[in-house]
Amino acid sequence: MYVSGVDFDEILVVLNDCGEDQNILKNYDVMSGVRYVTIKNNIYEYGAHVGIMKAVRDMLVPRTNDFVVLHDTCLAGKNFKRKCLELQESSNAQIVWATTQGNFNLGIYRYEAVEYMDNLLRETMKMDKHFAIEMEHNVNHMSPKRIKVDQHFDKCDANENLLGKFNIYGDSKRDIAYLPCLDLYKIFLWVPHGSVHPNMISG
Repeated sequence: MYVSGVDFDEILVVLNDCGEDQNILKNYDVMSGVRYVTIKNNIYEYGAHVGIMKAVRDMLVPRTNDFVVLHDTCLAGKNFKRKCLELQESSNAQIVWATTQGNFNLGIYRYEAVEYMDNLLRETMKMDKHFAIEMEHNVNHMSPKRIKVDQHFDKCDANENLLGKFNIYGDSKRDIAYLPCLDLYKIFLWVPHGSVHPNMISG
């Protein structure tokens, strides 16, 4: 993100599944200005909403901010910041999705949408991976696509921008999608419904 002009003080890192141990941050190289927040929830990227609201309550970020929610499996290009501003300006909706179908839950989230998702998810401590995927694909009742806020879907079609499978992490080949509307690469593992996902949480 830094090559695109994003400053350290524009970044909020949300760490899922931290329990009561606030010393977890000692394990991270905290750069100047980067803000970190820990949450107890282990709910994949949906923890971002819970973490943002915690950061707002702790006055780490202002209530008026718009947020670009990214995964740790994203790689930003040199035009990322400019593209984010363009997407932000493209609509006044509470969620401005970065793709035609809201793939990967990527986009611009404004305060009302973040607060709505936090209220929906704050008490959820663990989430099954397939349930999380169903949320992304608007299959179940907790999908962010179903919350009662104004939403806009960008013209970028993620399915037309799949680059193929690559051995990124050394364990198995991952798919990579390029989202030109954000100049962003998303690394993911496509798993057919009903099969076992390697990141599955049980219990």
